[in-house]
Amino acid sequence: MSTLILHNSNSNNFNNNANNSCDKANTSVHYQLFMHKEELRRREADQVRIAKSKINLTQSHIKDNMERVTDSDAGQIRIAKSKINLTESLIKDNMENVTDCSMETLEIIHREMSFQKHLQSQLVRFVLLVKMGFLRSIGNGPTTTKKRVHPKEKQRV
Repeated sequence: MSTLILHNSNSNNFNNNANNSCDKANTSVHYQLFMHKEELRRREADQVRIAKSKINLTQSHIKDNMERVTDSDAGQIRIAKSKINLTESLIKDNMENVTDCSMETLEIIHREMSFQKHLQSQLVRFVLLVKMGFLRSIGNGPTTTKKRVHPKEKQRV
């Protein structure tokens, strides 16, 4: 009987050790979860900080560019459209004889095509500025500025 009791006491010790190790394992799991959440929070805080600095830089860049925008930009839209049309016709003329072209001519065509893409992106930028209200809208003709007249002054005339 004493052996049986001894065996029972050993099994109790085993159960106690198992409970203690489970508590330690649970503690480490909880601690690991805590650390994981803290790491995620830190990463998120870093990403938020970076995003805020990007926004501030972008806003200052936009502000600086908007200060440089003048009415002459509207004229640049017309010039860009003309350049695009001329470049397009030059490319078409050279592309008709592409089989007889030298390497130098192909380089010229490539350069003209990249210049045309640059002009098109510049034109898109100007059109967006017009839509946002930073530039005057222009038609096919020259741009004109009308003097604003106060409604009370209209009545006097």
